[in-house]
Amino acid sequence: FCSTISEKYSIKEKLYQLEEMLTFKDFIRINKSMLVNIHMISEIIPWIGSKFIIKMKNGEKLDVNRSYYNEFKKKIGL
Repeated sequence: FCSTISEKYSIKEKLYQLEEMLTFKDFIRINKSMLVNIHMISEIIPWIGSKFIIKMKNGEKLDVNRSYYNEFKKKIGL
């Protein structure tokens, strides 16, 4: 599924395919099952064990796990 602030959509592509298509856009992988638009992040909260919790503009809280931590920091500019 792909979700926006107000809608959810079913998509055919696999996540790694979407990641390849959106690499040069403002999307980043945050864990094994999610890509996020960096412009939709409202807050980044440092967490224990090389993790971040990100709060999205729609209020949803998501984990950036350790596997994607360094790439996330680099893309965000931290």
